[in-house]
Amino acid sequence: MSQIQELEGRITAAMARISVGLGALAQQAGAREMAGSALSQALNEEKLANAQLEERLRHLKEKHAEEIAALQFQLEAAEAQEPSDTEIAALKAEIEALKARLADTADLDSLSAESERMAADLERARSEAEVLREELVELQAGPGDSGAEADLRAQVAVLQAELAEARAVVPVASVEMAGDLDALQTELAHQAEQAARLDMEMQRLRATNDQLRETSAALRAVNEAGVGEPSLINRAMLAELEALRATRAVEAAEAGAILSRLEPLLASARNPSEGEDE
Repeated sequence: MSQIQELEGRITAAMARISVGLGALAQQAGAREMAGSALSQALNEEKLANAQLEERLRHLKEKHAEEIAALQFQLEAAEAQEPSDTEIAALKAEIEALKARLADTADLDSLSAESERMAADLERARSEAEVLREELVELQAGPGDSGAEADLRAQVAVLQAELAEARAVVPVASVEMAGDLDALQTELAHQAEQAARLDMEMQRLRATNDQLRETSAALRAVNEAGVGEPSLINRAMLAELEALRATRAVEAAEAGAILSRLEPLLASARNPSEGEDE
């Protein structure tokens, strides 16, 4: 009888230890499930940030396309007014330069591709987190192998490391992209200002040339009639002087436009040389 009671006591103690072990395992599984939920939420936040970054890039490209279309419209309007070949060539060169500058946004495209790659990595990490949650559910259903538990912890550590790496890369890429966009917008605004100034000076030159032609025609008619008109002579001299001033202004505007395009090239040429000196 005493042996039976002793055996019952041992069985009761073993059952108690098994119950305690199962309770601790369930608590660990719950903690892992909470960690998986937090990881999934962080992945969703990173995916949203990437989507916002891609939307900003799309708006910028649309804005650049609108600026090119506006310059093309100005060129067509200038051709409709029968400008000189020099003016048409200058406007075409302006458009080609802006198109070339827009082509340099390949860096932005590469940044966008990098953002898409990171989004794909985050999506893959999210899929792995789903697999991890399924494994946690299986772990809750019954006691698992210690080797499987170690593999599960290793996968969680890998996912956490990938998430930390993604969070470190995205802000750096965003800052670099914002700097490139600001510099590009500033340069485009400067070029648009130079183009507007050049167009204004060309209009002034055309008006002055028209006035000079009218005055010359009137002066020629008076000379043929044999009548001297000092006022016409003065007007002709003033018109010629104004034409010279307008010509100088156009040349200055053209020089300013050329310098505005050379400055970025000179700056990029100086930067590599400074890096080599260092």
